[in-house]
Amino acid sequence: MIMAEKFVALLALLGAPATAFVLPHPRATPYTHRVLADESVEQYPPLAGEVHNAPGASSGGGFWDEARLEVWGGDGGDGCLSFRREKYIPFGGPSGGNGGRGGSVILVCDGGLNTLGVARRHSLRRAKSGAKGQGSTKHAQARPDVYVRVPPGTVVREHAPPYRVAGELREPGDALLVARGGRGGRGNAAFKTPRMTAPRIAERGEQGARHVLSLSLQLVADCGLVGLPNAGEATLLA
Repeated sequence: MIMAEKFVALLALLGAPATAFVLPHPRATPYTHRVLADESVEQYPPLAGEVHNAPGASSGGGFWDEARLEVWGGDGGDGCLSFRREKYIPFGGPSGGNGGRGGSVILVCDGGLNTLGVARRHSLRRAKSGAKGQGSTKHAQARPDVYVRVPPGTVVREHAPPYRVAGELREPGDALLVARGGRGGRGNAAFKTPRMTAPRIAERGEQGARHVLSLSLQLVADCGLVGLPNAGEATLLA
């Protein structure tokens, strides 16, 4: 407080208007999710047993306000082409199960971080691909999503032109889906109809989305100095 009064008095002697102001924090404005083309946002579920850093603690390795992140969504599993073959059961029919969904990559805002060091240390985040369907109408299980923690105020952009903004994470708990996992393919049991009782077709799983992102951390100043050109603001701060 005493230093601020000295700054104002010094600017008054220099004949420059001194005005102290506080920049609005991004959390004060309503947040709207924005995502890459052909993708949507999923609600971030609470992670059981996840350990967060204490408020104000850094992730170690210095302070980083920029990071390059490559994200790969998991591929969907292929559907199964199978028929039920069991003793005393003629014409068992199709029994191919569906493939599992691939995992997605989701950015999550963590209020305990103040640097992009966590995202910078591992520049490639890849979710697992879904398993293939099996016979006896056994559907494969979907793979878990991969969560990448980033600090509040992180802006996500495409790393290549036209550098579109994918979204911004402001409040702790905000989530942004950046790489959706591929859908699993359907087995031949899903194609059975009254007219086609023995389908011999099955779908392949979809490929997961892949993106190269540029993360930047917005830094908000608590106060600032305003004065005439060449009034000595830089000298005062030095």
